[in-house]
Amino acid sequence: MRLLPRKHVLQYDWLIHLFAASSLLFPVIFLTSGSSSNPWQLVLLQPLFLVQWYHGFWQGERHVAGHYIILNLLASWAMSMHWSGAVFFLFGQVHLLKLSRFFWASLALCMQAIWVVLLAWWWQLPAVFSAVFFLLIVFGGHANYLFFRHVNAQRDMLIAQEELEYLFRERERERIARDLHDILGHTLSTIALKAELAEKLIAANQIEVSRSELKDIAETARTSLADVRQAVTGYRSGNLRSEVALAQRSLASAGVQAQIPATLPNRISREVENVLSLIIREAITNVIRHSEASQCSIRLFNKLDRWHLIIADNGVGWGGEYGNGLTGMSERVAVLGGKLSMENQHPGTSLHAVINQLIQGGSDENN
Repeated sequence: MRLLPRKHVLQYDWLIHLFAASSLLFPVIFLTSGSSSNPWQLVLLQPLFLVQWYHGFWQGERHVAGHYIILNLLASWAMSMHWSGAVFFLFGQVHLLKLSRFFWASLALCMQAIWVVLLAWWWQLPAVFSAVFFLLIVFGGHANYLFFRHVNAQRDMLIAQEELEYLFRERERERIARDLHDILGHTLSTIALKAELAEKLIAANQIEVSRSELKDIAETARTSLADVRQAVTGYRSGNLRSEVALAQRSLASAGVQAQIPATLPNRISREVENVLSLIIREAITNVIRHSEASQCSIRLFNKLDRWHLIIADNGVGWGGEYGNGLTGMSERVAVLGGKLSMENQHPGTSLHAVINQLIQGGSDENN
């Protein structure tokens, strides 16, 4: 049987149970004080306080008023038998920890303090007793309430931090999955095309040309392996020039005439360059695999502090569905505040990516 709820913020605080155990001293004080009242009344009353006190940790805010009144009535009865019974007023404060508004908790504490002072006056207890318990209830009660709220706030902050860490890990997994898809999808398509070409060249007894294709396959595989390692560790950064050069070679191997920009921008941020490189890689892979195009063009320019990447072909056109590749590209662009769109042309398809991010060192036009 658990004394405190499993997820309670104080479930592992041994001071809570030490405070509860200290209540056993007050019946002892009552029994040894020579009081003329029946000493066993207070002894039997003490377990009721412990049950109500621990019960308070399990209750919600809507049960605070009823339980708080019951505990204060029991404490008044205990105080009527002996002054040490006033300590049980402190046990009633456990229910106030459930209140979300400080005003109601403070009001309840002040009313409890005034009630104890009135009882002390009625039973003609010393003035020092009234002063001590007034200060204990008002200042001690407020300190306990505020400390409990502070501990709760820390717990909520830790929970929120754990959720953020979980979301970050999920986002990192998705990023790595997109990177691997973008890298391996394009590279394996290129290797497959070059391997088929090398096979045909060997069959045609063009050994030297086939050797050149096999060297390209080996170089492409090594580059892809390095990219995969960097992507997994999270440090891969796309190189726009090498990506455009690789796209040109891949298109040429597939028999597609490529129109590539003669110059590329120099003052582009690393994040934008990485995303643009991956978009080029994925788009060229789609052109080679699905478009059946004979021509493909790549345009990259900056206009009004927005990068525009347009990749167009004269193939069979876009089917209207977003696969893993297009979805990954859209997510990458959205992270940088941009937008990716696809349009069917007559003939072919046009991919247009717009990224709303300033380039490093200013803006320039590259058409």
